[in-house]
Amino acid sequence: MNRIDKLIAVGIKNPEDFEKQLSEMEAFSDNGELYKEFKESLDRKGEEIRQLSIRKQLEPILDIVSLSYIAKNYFSKSRQWLNHRLNGNKVNGSTVEFTHEQLEILQNALTDISKKISQISVVR
Repeated sequence: MNRIDKLIAVGIKNPEDFEKQLSEMEAFSDNGELYKEFKESLDRKGEEIRQLSIRKQLEPILDIVSLSYIAKNYFSKSRQWLNHRLNGNKVNGSTVEFTHEQLEILQNALTDISKKISQISVVR
């Protein structure tokens, strides 16, 4: 958490303190350093939003499709492993997230499951 993250936390609680601290920070900061912290903070927030977006996209099927099945059969991992990534949990002090390759595997898993379901025909 850098100064910008702390400033945002203050601003959520008290907009007036936010304005005051921002003015002080601008007066005593190197603009290049402040810009770098701002960019890092935005990048971090963007990644958090991306991870939440993945969870939100899967929400409609979470009660239908077995996460245990996906974790075991497509990732060779546990349900907890998959849940940690879906929720952006901290594991061993670091926030875990999907890699680009893991997102491709997840997409392929959902496509594969969809095909399997669509091929089922119940006959009397």
